[in-house]
Amino acid sequence: MAIILDGIKLAKKVREELKVEVDKLKSKGIYPKLAVIMVGDNSSSQVYVKNKSKACKNAGIEFEEFIFDKSTSEDKLLETIKKLNDDDTIHGILLQSPVPDHININKAFRTISPEKDVDGFNPVNVGNLSIGEDCFISCTPYRYYETTRRIQDRNRGEKCSSYWTKQYSGKTYDTVFTW
Repeated sequence: MAIILDGIKLAKKVREELKVEVDKLKSKGIYPKLAVIMVGDNSSSQVYVKNKSKACKNAGIEFEEFIFDKSTSEDKLLETIKKLNDDDTIHGILLQSPVPDHININKAFRTISPEKDVDGFNPVNVGNLSIGEDCFISCTPYRYYETTRRIQDRNRGEKCSSYWTKQYSGKTYDTVFTW
């Protein structure tokens, strides 16, 4: 029997839970802040960054954008990442992809501190994920994992299938579901 999930209802519930958690942190003097870096003018990336800003605002999370022209050097990007790593007011860093071809995105991912790597692409987080250690997990596979986790008690023993084409998300998704 197929189950159709109400993703909108579930997303609303998750957002409400997140807002409660953010409020708890704020009551302890911790004001969560996400830094998003975008290099270039990819229109899909612009929409994604705008949506992240809105989601953070709704959850009570501070948000700061670092938008660079597509001609920005790799050194400038890495310098910005290092400054954000050292900034105690920044709790998470997201490097929006794609980046221009002259930038080695894997080098940039390696530069993001694993503790602030909200995409889970730093090799330390990828390695921790593969051995079941706590770490950041890429948002798309984590979303599906969390959805499955929230419905599994009602549907134990059911089969789930999915198809992935993106390198990072697909590999991460496969790893998450091997736990």
